[in-house]
Amino acid sequence: MSDTSVWVAGENGALFHWDGAAWTQFGSPLRPDLNDLWVSADDQVWAVGDLGTIVHLENGRFVSYARPGITENLFAIDGVAGADFWVSGGSSLIARYQSGAWTDLVSSPTPATYWNLSVTHPARTVLVGEQMQWWDASTLNNVPRPLAVTLRGL
Repeated sequence: MSDTSVWVAGENGALFHWDGAAWTQFGSPLRPDLNDLWVSADDQVWAVGDLGTIVHLENGRFVSYARPGITENLFAIDGVAGADFWVSGGSSLIARYQSGAWTDLVSSPTPATYWNLSVTHPARTVLVGEQMQWWDASTLNNVPRPLAVTLRGL
């Protein structure tokens, strides 16, 4: 990825790329608000948003990459390479896309919203929100929060 490349997303499916000199607007096939981006290379751009929206840059345009059954708002996406990434959102939604298949992970019997996540290694993911979870390659583990507050950033 170039040092001057910047991607931004926002309301009504807005997607823009800064190449160091000018902004280029990209159309999203869907209009819900986009809440987060994950960029692993200039041609590997993913965005997630409201109503289960997932879009991916393919051949210079964004296409819908929805996961069947996800209708919750998605607030975070992060990954380690190409098509190995995680998404999180409302109603305790945590899902991983890896090797062409989705895996849903159950976080807790108590519904929670996960506002952010960080994937630092294929076997190491941390999620924060109304609860805090840590993935250790086989299990989601509860992590005590420093205070009984909703965490939104990592």
